[in-house]
Amino acid sequence: MYVERSIKGAFDKIREAYAIIAVVGARQAGKTTFLKEQIKGVNAKYLLFDDPDIRELFESDIKKFEQQYLNQNLAVFDEVQYCKDAGPKLKYLGDSGHMIWLTSSSGIILGKEILSYLVGRVSVIKLYPFSLSEFLTAKGQKAMTNKVEKR
Repeated sequence: MYVERSIKGAFDKIREAYAIIAVVGARQAGKTTFLKEQIKGVNAKYLLFDDPDIRELFESDIKKFEQQYLNQNLAVFDEVQYCKDAGPKLKYLGDSGHMIWLTSSSGIILGKEILSYLVGRVSVIKLYPFSLSEFLTAKGQKAMTNKVEKR
């Protein structure tokens, strides 16, 4: 069961305004699940950069990578922090008209090696692990009272 995340409203506001959206956060916060939910019913390509073939082509020949994988308007790049020289390559793809949503741990994507190339092209959204309301929704709790029990 998918639980709607609190960042959905902010994500919807920026999705048409930026060529690149980076969803960043801690390991297991739900970045991949969130983006996979957003591309349901949309003509989009999902690419996991844990795959050595995908990563190798991205690193060695960005134009062949573009021809091979980016024939849709939108692509999700999952775990892009594993790629060498991702900044200039993402800049090239964004400037070529591709919409890219990517995941990464926040420290890596926000570093100068990537972010400095994407100024004005990227919006970064931080996804935290479940909030209390998200957790309660996941557990099927629809309402909460203000009453506190004393023990």
